[in-house]
Amino acid sequence: MKQCPFCAEEIQDNAIKCKHCNSFLTNSKVEQTNNTYESPPSYSFFEAINSCFRKYFDFQGRASRSEWFYFQLFTYLLSFIFSTIDLYNLYGFIPGIEQIVHRAFYGMDSGLVFVLAIVLLIPTLSVTARRFHDFNASGWWILLILPLVFIFDVLIAEIILFCICAIKGNNDKNYY
Repeated sequence: MKQCPFCAEEIQDNAIKCKHCNSFLTNSKVEQTNNTYESPPSYSFFEAINSCFRKYFDFQGRASRSEWFYFQLFTYLLSFIFSTIDLYNLYGFIPGIEQIVHRAFYGMDSGLVFVLAIVLLIPTLSVTARRFHDFNASGWWILLILPLVFIFDVLIAEIILFCICAIKGNNDKNYY
C-alpha cells in the first residue's frame, strides 16, 4: 500500500487512479497536475513597500497584485508630497491640486520629484516585471508602455498599465 500524492489516502501500489480523489497517478497525468505554483502572498501596505525595496534589483519571480498596487500607491503619494514641497520652495506658497498633479506627472525636470523618480525607477520596473511574470508574460512587455507615454499621455499610459496589472495571476508554472 502507498499514499496518494494528492489526497494522502492509502491506495494500492499498482493503482493508476486514486479511488478517493479520482486523480490519475500515471506519469502523464501527474505531470499535468503537478505544474501548479503557489501564488505570491497578499501583502499589506508596509509589507509590500518593504518587499519591493528588499527585491530592489530582483527581476525574477512573481509579484502579487497587492504588492504591485501598494507600491504604486506609495510612489504616487511620495510624488505628490515631493511635488508640493518643490512647488512650495519654488513659489513660497502651497500650490493648488492642479499644479501638484501636473508637477507629479510631468514636472520631473528638477528638484525632489526628479530625485524620487531616479530612486524609485529600478524597484518600480522590477515589481512590474515580476507582476507580469505572475500572469505568465515576459517582463520585457513593460517596454510597450513607454511609447504610449510619448504618443498619448503619462496618465493614459498609467491607466493602461493599471488595467494590465489587475489581471489575476495564474497558478501554473511559467518560464519566469
